[in-house]
This record gives sequence, C-alpha cells and structure tokens, in this order.
Amino acid sequence: MLPPKPNGYIWHPFNDLILRRMTPKKLLAAAFCGLCITYANAQNGSTDPVLMTVDRQPVTRAEFEAIYKKNNKEASVTKEALDEYLELFINYKLKVREAETLGMDTIGKFRNELDGYRKQLARPYLIDRELNDALMREAYDRSTQEVRASHILLQVPPDASPEDTMAVWKRITALRDRIMNGEDFATVAKGVGGSEDPSAQKNGGDLGWFSALQMVYPFENAAYNTPEGTVSQPVRTRFGYHMVKVTGRRPARGQMKVAHIMLRSTDQDSPEKQAERRAAHPRDPPPARIERHHLQRGRAQVQRGREQQHQGRRTGAVRHRQDDRGVRGCRLRVEAARSNERTDQVALRLAHHPLHRSHSASYL
Repeated sequence: MLPPKPNGYIWHPFNDLILRRMTPKKLLAAAFCGLCITYANAQNGSTDPVLMTVDRQPVTRAEFEAIYKKNNKEASVTKEALDEYLELFINYKLKVREAETLGMDTIGKFRNELDGYRKQLARPYLIDRELNDALMREAYDRSTQEVRASHILLQVPPDASPEDTMAVWKRITALRDRIMNGEDFATVAKGVGGSEDPSAQKNGGDLGWFSALQMVYPFENAAYNTPEGTVSQPVRTRFGYHMVKVTGRRPARGQMKVAHIMLRSTDQDSPEKQAERRAAHPRDPPPARIERHHLQRGRAQVQRGREQQHQGRRTGAVRHRQDDRGVRGCRLRVEAARSNERTDQVALRLAHHPLHRSHSASYL
C-alpha cells in the first residue's frame, strides 16, 4: 500500500519503481545538488525563463536542463525522452517538497550530511591548479638535491602579541649582526641568549643533510634559496624565528628503509635465559667454533694415546710404536686446531692420513 500522494502528483509506472527506493534525505540531498548546478548556470548573466511551477515553486529552464543532462549524458534528446523525463522530474520535485513539509531538512544528521556535500562540491572551485602544479614541480626539483644547514631558533608562540613578536625579532637580528661581524655561528648558537633549540648545545645548530618535504615550508625555502656559506634573513615558522646558515649542497642520495630484530641480554640474566639466547644466536663466529671443536677432540685423542702408550709398554714394542705414532698424530691435530688459519684444511688432511685412520680404527 503506497502512501497518499500530495496535490499535483503525476503518476508514472517507472517513477514509483525508482522513487520508492529513495529516502527523503537522499531526495533533499539530490535537490541541493540540482540547485547548486542551477546556480552555477545562472551565473552566465542571461535571463532564465520559468518552464513550470511545481507546488507553487518555479522551475527555470536552466535547472531542468542541468538535471536532465546530468542524468542523461549519453541519451539523445527527443520529444518522447523529454516528455518521459518531465514526469519523473515533477514527481521528484513533489517528493522533495513533501520531505521539506515533514521537516526532514531540519534534522541534525541530514544537515551534517548536506554540509559535507556542500564542501565536496565547493572544493574544486577553491583549488588553484596552476599554483598546485608549480608547488609540485618545485618539490620535485628540490628533491634531487640535499642541503646541509645550521640554524638558530628563537621561539615565538603562533598567537604572540605584536610586542612580543617584535622583541624576538630584535633579538634574532642582533644575533645575526654578531655572526655577520665575524663571530662563529656554532658559538653564538651555544652561547647565552643564543638558540632555544635544545639540540643546539650539542651540535651547535647543525641539522645535517635534508631534502624537500622534510622541513616546514618557510624553513625549506630559506635553506634552498640561501647561497652556500651565507646566512639567511630571519624566517618565521610556527615554531618561531629561524636564522639559517647553509654549509653544503650535494646531489640527493635517496633513502633506504631497513628493519632489524634485537634480543637484549645482560650478565644479570638467568643461566637458562643466557643459554636460550646463545642457542638461538651463537655469539662465536663459525671459525672459532670449528677451532674449539677440533681442540677438544684433539685433547681427547691425546689422553687416549697416553693411556694406550702406558699399556703398550707392558704388551710389546709393536704396540708401543703404534701408540707413539698415535700420540704424535693427535698432537699435530691439536696444534693445527689452535691455528686461526687453514684449520679446516689441516683437519681434513689428518682425517685422511693412513696413520691417523689406522690409529683411530684400533682404539675407537
């Protein structure tokens, strides 16, 4: 069951199918967009005739034409198409009037939504495209070069009074006069009454290398427009007054993005935690681990050789000679393991030596 239609409603079968799905808020928003388009077209200065009156509200030719073209961009203009759209347009205007009668245009949620539409429609007319293009070109050109500069900052609140602003201006002008008369920039920055940047006490105001879009725009302008080795005039930013000295220029080296994982461990950690950390990230480099492994293995071989040598003295001269050779081979292995160079090569040669193989086979 459809709600009763207001006076002047013209029925169309396709119109009800479309408009029943549109809430009063959407209708009011659409009406506002249409009025904005009509207002823009009315700025041409020509007299706009009234085509019709819907619920005692006049509809001009420019308004109807603008909304028609907005909704029929690709369609050809014919008498049949205009007649059909005229019925849709009248019903649309009636529904807007009904929403206004019900007070839908005074609801806070709708007014906020309408304000958003207004700002969205106005944004393209408030942007200076030529200025934007010039700023983008400037930023690109500056990004190809890096500047190194030092600065002296005297802080000024953004809402400072003219008297306070003038007092700070006189102070930074006096500091600049001292530098122009031969005093060192870093000394003035660190001295009493110098820079109010906390880092100036450590770096003398040196900011290092930077490029475009890394500083506030007035400061960036001063850095790029001041010749190398000279000091700029005082520059005002939201932080206060700056005095910039350019100390170097070079082609931009780009940026690198890195990441790392760190596991912190101290001597106060528990033995279990230290063992866990060493297992996950061994501290010794591979050559040191190899050397320690061969050293421990060589010591075990020496001990075994000594025991077999003692036993060989009782069992016979032949066994004694084999044990003596085994001891000498193990000592060679230990000496090789203690060397920081060619550790793996010496160990490999000993492992394939016939004497070493025969000794290891007889006692292991």
